[in-house]
Amino acid sequence: MSSLNQMEEEFLQILLNNYDGNSKHLVVVEHNDFPEYMRWSVNKMLVKLRNGFIADYTQHQCGWDVWLTPDALYYFEAKESMLESKNIKQNSGNVANIFHGNVSNVQIQQNTNETMQSMNIETPIDFKLALDIFSQVIDNIEAFGLPTKDKEKLKNIVIDSIPHAKNKTNGDLIVKTLSTVKELLLSVSGSLAANGILYMLSQINF
Repeated sequence: MSSLNQMEEEFLQILLNNYDGNSKHLVVVEHNDFPEYMRWSVNKMLVKLRNGFIADYTQHQCGWDVWLTPDALYYFEAKESMLESKNIKQNSGNVANIFHGNVSNVQIQQNTNETMQSMNIETPIDFKLALDIFSQVIDNIEAFGLPTKDKEKLKNIVIDSIPHAKNKTNGDLIVKTLSTVKELLLSVSGSLAANGILYMLSQINF
């Protein structure tokens, strides 16, 4: 997933503001949805964003029908996550452990050094979100910039886990796969594609 310049980001934000969450990722926009300076460049912007952010579009008398890609839907979250990752790397110093998102079911032992004990409490798994994450991993696997060995490992474990996510079975395997996905993508957190999925991972308990 590539970065956008300021005008392209403003254009994408307008599309996202008009997206109602439908499963087809369809956005209907009119000329008046865009600032005056941008109205004569809408078609040019749509062509530019066909490179990863727009699956297709059609123009009609009142405006445009635009089909967004998952990269478009998670672009700003991925960008924010990437900036946070850079800040963490710059400021981490000698910090041993960094947690992203909500940390639950963890108990720290007192009067010990570098010791952490996890409580064995089972948390319900959001299989639907897990399936969405696995689908995004497969769709974007070439964009992560992973070494070949790690890329094949990631692909194989995700493919093995997809049927279980669909059938809502084998929660232990789903958790193990999500953990591996997070571990591998954190190693390439400079990638916007990776950060989009890391953001999705932050929304699921595992």
